[in-house]
Amino acid sequence: MKKYAFVIDNTIVRIKNSETVPDIIPDDSGSWVDVTDNEVVIGSIFSKEYNKFIPPKMYESWVYDPIINNWVPPIPAPDNGVLNHWDESSKSWKIT
Repeated sequence: MKKYAFVIDNTIVRIKNSETVPDIIPDDSGSWVDVTDNEVVIGSIFSKEYNKFIPPKMYESWVYDPIINNWVPPIPAPDNGVLNHWDESSKSWKIT
């Protein structure tokens, strides 16, 4: 079974598994796209620069890494043996 994404303004707004292109058009301003990447989610955006869908950006300060197809923080997470979370307001890692 194939995976199709309904795309409006380069953003995935709906995902459907189907043998053929879905004939349901939720909105005249978009279209169904065959997506082979199983990692696409609603909110993914098509990048013409990388010619693929990239996941939604979690935090404004994070940057896109095309090698792993994901967003990365400007400072790597500490390897301190405890659970940390990103604090966007201070742009730093905090112990959870």
